[in-house]
Amino acid sequence: MKILVCGKPTSHSDLAVQYALILARQTKSELAFVHVIRHPDGREAGNSYLKMLEEAAQEAGLEAELLLRVGHASEQIIHLAYEDEFDLIVLGEGSKESLLRRTIAPTNERVVANAPCPVLIVKGKRPRAEKFLVLHSGQQGLGTIHRFLHHAGELLGKKSSVVLMHVMSQIGASYRVQDWELRAEASELIKKGTLEGQWLKEGMEAFERGGKVNVIPKVRHGLVVDEILAEVDQGEYDIVVLGSHRRRGWTDFLVDDIAKQVVARVDHPVLVVHGDPGV
Repeated sequence: MKILVCGKPTSHSDLAVQYALILARQTKSELAFVHVIRHPDGREAGNSYLKMLEEAAQEAGLEAELLLRVGHASEQIIHLAYEDEFDLIVLGEGSKESLLRRTIAPTNERVVANAPCPVLIVKGKRPRAEKFLVLHSGQQGLGTIHRFLHHAGELLGKKSSVVLMHVMSQIGASYRVQDWELRAEASELIKKGTLEGQWLKEGMEAFERGGKVNVIPKVRHGLVVDEILAEVDQGEYDIVVLGSHRRRGWTDFLVDDIAKQVVARVDHPVLVVHGDPGV
């Protein structure tokens, strides 16, 4: 696996760098640090910062490629990810436009929406990457799982555990959904062969075919974002995995609203998998 870590001298970025080192050591991945400067006269300071990141990697017993780029951060990160075929991009949380708004930092949103591979936004200090919450979004959820396994499946090791969760909301439920389904557990939905049960079963089989880990299916009932936040608070997860379906913005692709809310409000690392139909 090839990991691209986006660094800059901020506390949020420091957390991302430290977590990327944990992931790279755990998966024996190739590691590259990129630092983007806006103007060429910042090269000296930029190279000095990258040297600090290299030393941190060496202290962790790792080698890392150092990449300095000039321009807009999101554009340079996306271009690198395409050119060098990285499997995972790691970003810090970044600054928000307003403390009163629950949003994603603009650079992060552009990277998440336009990158060719999954993007991990690191929030909070986590000592390991073992317990995963994978959010199954319904019809598109199986594609998210396949892309996650294709690009970042090496994150799953012998100690890993996965909870595969689908939220059933009465507001968004199809007219075909019966009342009992809106109260049922995952095991009952799977046994009865309901649509949501089939989705969960297919997702579990995808993980099992990859020979990765056993998966625990779970269903919560209520408002989607609220139930996701409640599960994260209760589950002590290391990484939350979700799919994001791109939508056209004024100048480029942006992240869909549910993914945006989850990324902004969850205080854990969030791995966002893009919604293109191909792998």
